[in-house]
Amino acid sequence: MSVLDKQGAAASEQTDPASASDDAGGPDGSKAPAEHRRAGRRGLPLLLNTVSVTLGITLWWALAAAGFKLPTPPEVVSRAGTLIENGRSARTSSPA
Repeated sequence: MSVLDKQGAAASEQTDPASASDDAGGPDGSKAPAEHRRAGRRGLPLLLNTVSVTLGITLWWALAAAGFKLPTPPEVVSRAGTLIENGRSARTSSPA
C-alpha cells in the first residue's frame, strides 16, 4: 500500500465511522468490500499498459509502411525466430 493509500484510508476512517462497520465483511472479519475495490483499481494500469503497447506497435507499423527505414513488426518477429533457431547473431561470421 502506498503512502497516499494509507493517508486516504486513515482519512476515511476518521471522517466516516459508520463505514467501519460496512468494511467488517463476513463473520471471520475479512474485508471483502475493500478487497473488491482494490481489485477494480488493478484493472486500470493493465488497460493503460495494453493500450500503450498497442499504440506503440501501431505507430511503428505505420512509420514502416510510410517509407521510413524500419522493419515491420512481423519481419522483426520472423528474424528473431531465425536467430533463436540458429543460436547466433546474423552478423557473426562463420567459424574458420
